[in-house]
Amino acid sequence: MVPEGNQRYNIYHVIAHQGRAVARMVVFVSLLAVLSECLIAAPNDVDTTEVTPNVLVFATSTGNVVASVGPDGALLVGTPSAASTPEISSILAHRTKSALRYVVIAPESLAESQGDAGWGGRGAFVAMQEKALERLGGHAMGPPLPLPERLLKLGV
Repeated sequence: MVPEGNQRYNIYHVIAHQGRAVARMVVFVSLLAVLSECLIAAPNDVDTTEVTPNVLVFATSTGNVVASVGPDGALLVGTPSAASTPEISSILAHRTKSALRYVVIAPESLAESQGDAGWGGRGAFVAMQEKALERLGGHAMGPPLPLPERLLKLGV
């Protein structure tokens, strides 16, 4: 039989050990929250590289977009993310007085596609691969089909 004093030590030892485990768990969850916040915030960031004053490359969470900017507007080619559209639009507005935007969406898988990334809603002329257009309910006679739920959530 264990003396009563040792039982108390064992109980306090267990409580202290559990307290350290809880403290480790709190630190781990806090780090996980900070890292997830960084990962969630990163897709909204747009890295811009100026190749020449009239040619820009935007790195977005879904891919790269090359823009040719001139007095007649801007031509964009690539796979922009919906989150990047406002920032790219703002950068282009500082580069040209023309509001004309031509956006060519490069082919991408349905799982990764963000449709026109919101450019059509901003008045841009958008061109994309025929199958991508069909998936969005276009390229057919009659009224357009509703957008897929995932694209509705993106607001594109």
